[in-house]
Amino acid sequence: MQNIEIPLPLPSPSPPPRCVVMARGNQRELARQKNLKKQQENNKNQKKSGDPKKRMESDAEILRKKQAAANERKEQERLAQLKNNK
Repeated sequence: MQNIEIPLPLPSPSPPPRCVVMARGNQRELARQKNLKKQQENNKNQKKSGDPKKRMESDAEILRKKQAAANERKEQERLAQLKNNK
């Protein structure tokens, strides 16, 4: 019997190196961030809680203060303009 040499298959080339970043590994984290942003938007858009009359009174008081400050500023500007014109 004759010895027949059977060639062994060559080892297959190694697969290309994988990227460090996983394609879907951070999907859960991204979904959490998206949901958190969505919840924050919803909280901004929700109506204020509490008694509507009290809320209206406090809002009106805030607006009165802003208007008084604006009127005072306009008066100061008007006086400064009159002073500069003399």
